[in-house]
Amino acid sequence: MIELLELQNWKTHGSSTLSFSKGTNILLGQMGAGKSSVMDAISFALFGTFPAIKNRRMSINDVISNRPVPKDRAVVRLKFRLGNDIYTVEREVALNNSPKAKFEKNGVHVQSQPQRVTEEIERLLKIDYDLFSRVVYSEQNRLDYFLELKSADRKKQIDNLLGLDKFAVAQDNVTSLINRIKSMIEEEEKALEGIDMKELELQLANSKESLEKIVTESKKLKKEHDESVNKREMIESRYKKAKDLLSKKIALSKEIVEDEGKISTLNDEIKKIDKLELGSEEELSRKFAEFNLKNVELKKEENIVTDRMQEVQLRMGKLQNQISDLERKKTTKEKLLADMKDIDKAEFSKRFDDSKLKYEELEKELALVKVTKKENEKWITELEKHISKCPVCERNLDSDTKEGILGDKRKHVLELSNKENEIEVERRQLKSILNGVEEKLSQIKIAEEKLLEYGDVEKRLEEAGKLEKKSSEELMEIKIKRDEISKKREEQTREILSIKSSLDQITRKNSYIKNVREIFALVAEKKSKLGEIKIDDEEIDKMQKELVDINSLISRNLAILESSERERREKESRIEEKSKEIDRVRKLIERIKSRNKTVDGLTKFKNALQETQVVLRNKLVNSVNEVMQDIWPDLYPYGDYIGINLQATEGDYVLRVKTDKNGEGWNDVDSIASGGERSTACLTMRIAFAMVLTPNLKWIILDEPTHNIDQQGITKLVRLFSEVLPEIIEQIFIITHDEQLKQITNGKIYMLKRNKTESGATEIDEV
Repeated sequence: MIELLELQNWKTHGSSTLSFSKGTNILLGQMGAGKSSVMDAISFALFGTFPAIKNRRMSINDVISNRPVPKDRAVVRLKFRLGNDIYTVEREVALNNSPKAKFEKNGVHVQSQPQRVTEEIERLLKIDYDLFSRVVYSEQNRLDYFLELKSADRKKQIDNLLGLDKFAVAQDNVTSLINRIKSMIEEEEKALEGIDMKELELQLANSKESLEKIVTESKKLKKEHDESVNKREMIESRYKKAKDLLSKKIALSKEIVEDEGKISTLNDEIKKIDKLELGSEEELSRKFAEFNLKNVELKKEENIVTDRMQEVQLRMGKLQNQISDLERKKTTKEKLLADMKDIDKAEFSKRFDDSKLKYEELEKELALVKVTKKENEKWITELEKHISKCPVCERNLDSDTKEGILGDKRKHVLELSNKENEIEVERRQLKSILNGVEEKLSQIKIAEEKLLEYGDVEKRLEEAGKLEKKSSEELMEIKIKRDEISKKREEQTREILSIKSSLDQITRKNSYIKNVREIFALVAEKKSKLGEIKIDDEEIDKMQKELVDINSLISRNLAILESSERERREKESRIEEKSKEIDRVRKLIERIKSRNKTVDGLTKFKNALQETQVVLRNKLVNSVNEVMQDIWPDLYPYGDYIGINLQATEGDYVLRVKTDKNGEGWNDVDSIASGGERSTACLTMRIAFAMVLTPNLKWIILDEPTHNIDQQGITKLVRLFSEVLPEIIEQIFIITHDEQLKQITNGKIYMLKRNKTESGATEIDEV
């Protein structure tokens, strides 16, 4: 039993809560009030979809409320009881995101993946969405839908409702599959035409025999080739060693010649140095040390003179900067004296005081004008507000007097405004003059301070000039002394370099003598090694000829082996192709046999499907008829139609009622029943379908069941939903705009309304 439904931002619902009871639950309201949305929400909560989404009349995002203000998500929460357990399912739809779901049993989490939630509910209720939408949920104004269809369409629709359409689909699929397999068999039998299996097998045997001969010959030749390669490796090893010895012999001979040439060159260099008669190495070393010592002392003296010179140059630089600064100050002083010669400071001070006094008087006059103007403007405002009395003395004023006073006041305000503007202009001009005089006085003060600062500049400039001249004379003396020392150092350096050159020559001579001795020893050693090497060009040539002969044999054998290998690969390829062809033919024969067996099996299966469909249709129709016959007296408590059944014919389903007790008076409901009787018969059939096809679920949902039913029929329906159906079905949900259904007493009634003019949300009241 469904106990509670909560909606948040679902279609026209902002925040709605509905609790349901056993019996008949009615959702009453005008078109667009949000009634059908409630049933769509129940379907969505249970199965994650409802007809409009399933049929793609709307998208999942369309369920999110967009009136009066667009929302970004919608939530549906449904609570239902099954046995002693309470289940709660919640589904959420967010804009441009995948739907979310949550399923609980007695408050304990069970599942949160949307598809798994749907599967869990289908398992519990033993019903899926297709069965729910066909059996439980009667769409709007479609209670007598089946009677309005043509016979072929009605046959198809009821077969679909009973689940028999799957058998027809299966039969069509099996027939299509049989035809497809037969077509394949025909194509494969055509492919076998002209193929001689024995000839293929004989060709394969001949190819294998030929391949064996090629492989045997190749093995023999490969053995000979391997022996030749081994022999070549031995010859190459001896040849390499002989060539290495010959190369070593040639290299030693070349090195001996080069070394003897080096000895001759070094002896020539020694003779050249001896001709220079440089003297003894000891005497030259002593002189070199003496001159070096003198040079160091001169360097120290030169450094002292250089430091003194830099000190005097630094002092002269400071004096020159000081003289430049004093000359600039002297020039500035002379210019200031020339500028101040014709300036009368007392006159400027007097002008400043006079201008300042006049400016202050103008400020006072301007303030007085503004105050007077403001008072007159206030008078004008007060007079304009008060129609008949003076705003000051409260005396009565006639209109002429009032207008006369207003005219005078306005004229006075205008005169004051003109006066205010004149004073402002004069004040700005005077302010400009005052600023100019003040700036000139500031310049006079700065000039006086500068003249005071530069008072003794001529005296300081003369003293600095004397010091600069003295430092210049001192610098000249120091430069002369430094030049004398530098000249002595240059002479000493030339002598040192001459002695150093002689010492270097003696050192080179000693090195040459040592190198001659070392090279001479090496030459003797190399000549000894050269005598030990016993190899000549004739022996090398003999080995080369052996290598050429063996390489020629190996190349010939390799060419034969490559040719045999190509022939072997070709034979193997032909054998493989022939084997594949034979294998393909064998598989083709086996596949034809297998497919013929499959066709036989599928034909039997197709016949079984047809027989099963007939048997199942009869059983389901009989079950539906038994239920209809049981509930018909309660749903139709009159004597003119004493029975009801559904007859399955070859091309139609006919809903019939019985008019006499002998069993002969069966008539088509569509031909004899009134509108109300038709609706009652269709309702009986729908209830029977629900009880037979969904025995685990005692629900039925009817959308606008009073459509095309007259007043008398509606009265019967009220009794039916109040007293009869609640005894048969646990929960009935009715969506209607018909106020007469308020008379139903078994269950709950909700009134739904919405201000559509202002795009308002659905409002729900329990009646």
